[in-house]
Amino acid sequence: MAFAAPSTVVITVDGEPYTLRAPAPPGPARVADAVAAEDWVSALAAYLDEDDTARLFGRLGDPWDALDLPDLWRIARGAVAEMLGVEWHVGVRLLSRASGLGFAAWAAKHAFDCESASLPRIVGAALAYAVDGCADERALRRLEAELWAPPPYDSPEDEAAWAEGEAASFAAASAALSRPLPRPGDAA
Repeated sequence: MAFAAPSTVVITVDGEPYTLRAPAPPGPARVADAVAAEDWVSALAAYLDEDDTARLFGRLGDPWDALDLPDLWRIARGAVAEMLGVEWHVGVRLLSRASGLGFAAWAAKHAFDCESASLPRIVGAALAYAVDGCADERALRRLEAELWAPPPYDSPEDEAAWAEGEAASFAAASAALSRPLPRPGDAA
């Protein structure tokens, strides 16, 4: 039996509950693409229903609300990690390694269909692909060290400068959300 990340996670932000639900296929493959690109806005929004997305992201536009972009980044990183089954930075590293023709060929060879798989299965396949690429034990140890090394960005030191830099990314990702990812319960 394989262990998997939960399909539903409830997070609480300032006392308000938000329910994250795994999207129906091919949604997880789209989330994997977003994680590989470090697009945390799209990755988080894919797990929220429309009301929760509007409520959570709408708080950023409220000048009286203390929730800001670095806070939402931390929330997204933790919540999406729950759904990935690994820490956010490990998921980014694994999925970015697997976003290309090499992984597509590996998946075809192993009869792995990303479009119908859950997100934890996609992460597991990305790990298997990375391990299969190791020529020897030394390469495997190097891979493990690279994947599970602590993230370089645990806590942005200059949050104001960081937030300015992320504002453009957030605006671009928000525009991308006009092309919605499949929501929980959507048919494939």
